[in-house]
Amino acid sequence: MDNGISIRKPVVYVTGPYSADPKTGLRLAIRAGFDIYRAGGCPIVPHLTHFAEKVIPVGYDAWSEIAIGVIEVCDAIYRIPGESCGSDHEVTHALRYDIPVLFGRKSMREWITEWNSECLKQPLY
Repeated sequence: MDNGISIRKPVVYVTGPYSADPKTGLRLAIRAGFDIYRAGGCPIVPHLTHFAEKVIPVGYDAWSEIAIGVIEVCDAIYRIPGESCGSDHEVTHALRYDIPVLFGRKSMREWITEWNSECLKQPLY
């Protein structure tokens, strides 16, 4: 922000289909991440482990375990539409930790706007 006030942006984890069609899943997740950024959030796009797997081939289970740990420190998760058992598991895990699950771009943008508005109301000490 130009006024010298720094607020922590909400960290939003992107979850959605991947395994059935990795190319489409990557494209949708990256676009969702950029939408989160434009709305004022800080996106986490786990689909990018697609590329990490080529460097460190540890397999789906290891990346899934890492993803669950990341979800636990996020402020919300954004669910991309589409069938995905992995995403369903991530949503269930988030709800278990009372982490908001956002469905649809409009609700995601509204949630981030509200988060940022509330942060501005907090004292800076």
